[in-house]
Amino acid sequence: MKNYQINIAYLPLFIWYYICLRIVKIKTMNVYPHDIEQKIGFDKIRALVAKHCQSALGKSYAQNAQLLTTFKKISKLLEQTHIYTRLLQECGHLTYKKVTNLDELLQKATIENAYLSESELHQVRLTLQTLEEVTSVLSQQEHFDILYQLIVLDEDPQALLLLLNKMLDENGELVDHASAELAKIRKQIQQEQRHMRKNLQRFLDQAKADGYAEEHATLGIRDERMVIPIIATYKRKIQGFVHDESASGRIVYLEPTIILDANNLVRELRYQEKREVIRILTELTVQVHANKALLTKATQRLGLLDYIQGKALFAQKIDATYPNLVDKPILQWKKAMHPLLYLMHLEKKKPTIPQDITLNDEQRLILLSGPNAGGKSVTLKTVALGQFMLQHGMLIPVAEQSQAGVFKQFFMDIGDDQSLEDDLSTYSSHLTHMKHFLVHSQQHSLVLIDEFGTGTDPQYGGAIAEGILSQLIKRNCYGVMTTHYGNLKEFAEQHASIQNAAMRYDTEKLSPKYELEIGQPGSSFALEIAQKIGLPKAVLTYAKAKIGKKRISKDINLSKLQQEKEKYQQLAHQLIKEKKEAEKQRQKYEELIQTINKEKKNLRKKAALEAQAIIDNASKTVEQTIKAIKMADAEKEKTKAARENLEREKQQIKKEIQVPIEPKKPVKLIVGDMVTIDGQEASGTIIQIKNKVAEVQFGLINAKIPIDQLTKVGHTQTTQNSTTKHSHLKKIQEKSLNFKQTLDLRGKRAEEIHGLLTPYMDEAIMLGIDAVRILHGKGNGVLKDVCRTILRDYQNITFADESIEQGGAGVTVVRMG
Repeated sequence: MKNYQINIAYLPLFIWYYICLRIVKIKTMNVYPHDIEQKIGFDKIRALVAKHCQSALGKSYAQNAQLLTTFKKISKLLEQTHIYTRLLQECGHLTYKKVTNLDELLQKATIENAYLSESELHQVRLTLQTLEEVTSVLSQQEHFDILYQLIVLDEDPQALLLLLNKMLDENGELVDHASAELAKIRKQIQQEQRHMRKNLQRFLDQAKADGYAEEHATLGIRDERMVIPIIATYKRKIQGFVHDESASGRIVYLEPTIILDANNLVRELRYQEKREVIRILTELTVQVHANKALLTKATQRLGLLDYIQGKALFAQKIDATYPNLVDKPILQWKKAMHPLLYLMHLEKKKPTIPQDITLNDEQRLILLSGPNAGGKSVTLKTVALGQFMLQHGMLIPVAEQSQAGVFKQFFMDIGDDQSLEDDLSTYSSHLTHMKHFLVHSQQHSLVLIDEFGTGTDPQYGGAIAEGILSQLIKRNCYGVMTTHYGNLKEFAEQHASIQNAAMRYDTEKLSPKYELEIGQPGSSFALEIAQKIGLPKAVLTYAKAKIGKKRISKDINLSKLQQEKEKYQQLAHQLIKEKKEAEKQRQKYEELIQTINKEKKNLRKKAALEAQAIIDNASKTVEQTIKAIKMADAEKEKTKAARENLEREKQQIKKEIQVPIEPKKPVKLIVGDMVTIDGQEASGTIIQIKNKVAEVQFGLINAKIPIDQLTKVGHTQTTQNSTTKHSHLKKIQEKSLNFKQTLDLRGKRAEEIHGLLTPYMDEAIMLGIDAVRILHGKGNGVLKDVCRTILRDYQNITFADESIEQGGAGVTVVRMG
């Protein structure tokens, strides 16, 4: 037998390896199994976030982000993402496409006598330019400070950026004036080439005239030397050196001896240029190396910001929010949605049904039951995926008033983990998972189990599952389990820390509603579904007999209870709807009464003004008559004519101020009379009279109206004032119904705006409209400024930009009152 010995020198290495293994083991215990991300779909979330990143660094952050279990870190990452969504709304996307991972370039810069190429220096410059642009945007607003602190550096990279901008053109090539020597060399090269090209063109023209070159032949470059294309047959007619030939061999590219010295000079100048370029690049590389730490930090921070922008863009896509985060294991989500399901439905233009899910200190576990394909597994994954996203610093698709906590461990058992290699059956695999849960779970663990107890004989499987559930309760962990087992539902009813829950089901259509309902177990509806599918009656009868009356009765009661609850909820919903409609009608009537009273005042004022005008006109006529009599010196004919004229004016005034009025006969109103409000057609019933004020019921609305404004049904009001008032109110009602609450001014000239907006606003205010929308578009902002200048002249109104989803800065929302 060979004698194996371990070299003592390797002992530290073995110790280090053992410590690393322990660290990995401790770390991986936070999640179980190892492929939990694939099982819940978080790998797809990573890919979608990475798709919204622009740089390779940003994508790398998305693919390698770690699950966090500390409140402080999670809170910080969520705040960054939340603030970035605001940045997107106010400033739009920032560009990170030019950001490059500079690690390899910076490593190259550390090597002695090595230098960075022009393109590599250009990459450094583009990264610094991006840093400057992003820093400028983030420094503009104080509420972006949490993002600004990520990008601000201890040292200022401005000097290096200015140097690179001075030395490189926009394509990343060294400019001629990068040094005086380089400028001198390049100028000499240009002069020599220009002189050589002029001489060589004359030589080529002569060769064409002699028939040695084709008519369309032009000067060329081979091996960095100027040549002319000559027909191969005549190559010996011209003294020179052949550098190349065409693919067919018909044409050769010849360097005439007359430009040999000039070409040699240009080549020598090229060598000088290359040496000077290397010298300049070496100096620039030294400057880059001196800023290595700064550049490393800059690229990392820019990549991180690109990743945060990717998370923010994804959050906008799934309509995600920042819930109230607390430092304890809790889950109180309102209107939660599965993000991947939401995106799929969005593409198909289908609604996604939100769910309210709660796990807290009192009710730590949810036992979810209901029919197959009813949404149980989706609900389970909604919890898992949402919490995973949250603890990766991502916003989640829940209502803003939701509350979320932090879990230290995630344990999940979902799907078929049958293993041929380990000789494990499906049920054995489930039990292996359960063993792990029971050994490692504690009060900060989230346990998620799909189809709890299945995979073996239901009688034994249900009993084992019940035992596992009791142990999980003792360990004070949190979790969601789905099941069909009746004994587990009964177990949940007997323990306060477990909530029975069900996926709602349409018992009439026998189709799932995908709505979560906490508080009662759900039926599997197995017999109903079997009947709907059309299984023979004999099969169903046999099954019912085997199941037993007690079990069937319980399922029937559950079904009936769900039906009754649905009816109650429908009635409650209808009642709320009717109540809202009644309140709306009441407000409408009150506004109408106010409008009537306002119109009364306006009519009285108008009548008073007209009466005053008539009186003033009459006084003027009397004065003129008196004056005419005096001037006529009491001549009978003229005096008589003046008196007749005065009498005619008197009769005309009587016609103007007198209105034939049929006196309204006082009618005593009593409870039960059908009445109308003066000037309106709608009728109601008096239900109470107190202090000359009647309470009148108009459909679902009760209104208190003074008796003198009421007319008993059947009584005809013939006064001109009432008729006019009624006609006027009817016009107001018609205008109110036909009024459009959006005014489109897009495409109009600035000088047209006043003539369109002012009468529109006047009419909106007169009709009592609550709010209107002014469409002016974004453009250069001229129409928006003109509109808002006009609106500032109105009192008791407010205006602001519309929400981003409804048009943003292109629409002004005006609210009255």
